[in-house]
Amino acid sequence: MEPAIRLYRLRAVVQIKVSETFEEVDDDVFLIHVNHPLERIHYSAFLLITPSQSERVLNTIYDVMSRDHQLCDESFTVAEAAVAKVNWDEAGQHFAEFMKSMTLHLRKEEEVLFPAFEAETGQSGGPTQVMRMEHEQMRSLFKEMEAAVARRDSDEYLGLSETLLTLMQQHNIKEEQVLYPMMDQALAGRREQLLARLAQIE
Repeated sequence: MEPAIRLYRLRAVVQIKVSETFEEVDDDVFLIHVNHPLERIHYSAFLLITPSQSERVLNTIYDVMSRDHQLCDESFTVAEAAVAKVNWDEAGQHFAEFMKSMTLHLRKEEEVLFPAFEAETGQSGGPTQVMRMEHEQMRSLFKEMEAAVARRDSDEYLGLSETLLTLMQQHNIKEEQVLYPMMDQALAGRREQLLARLAQIE
């Protein structure tokens, strides 16, 4: 069974499921070659797969929400590839899946995590406010991208997707390196309850 791959591009996680080749060098050690469908990523490296990597339990806010980022990145990449190939039937389907993933992710933050963190810390004008503003910037781009799909305008879509990619990468870095660790610390006593609420959002 081929191992899952997580690539770090500009320190943001991008999950790739296309154009991967694996060469087993030794037990649990693989040489991987990955090509992004739009030729933005060409990557070769040795990868050590351990049980802790492949079977890790998602039991912190950081774990759960970072995994969400990976799933959203994957949906984004697949939709963008379909547009680049001018396959509009697949593009519409994959863009809808990307929008569903992003909508659920933003709801988890705005309906559960942000209010809990603000109530616990008394910080309503700090990092969560910045994240909310960036969420609105993303939503504006989503609408424009949806319109580009409806018009079947690949140039417009791909230009917007470049802008969105940069915004998401910067946004995810701030959340994964700063906000989620802060939440895990501040909300440690309520973590299980909050993770259960996140799991109910669908």
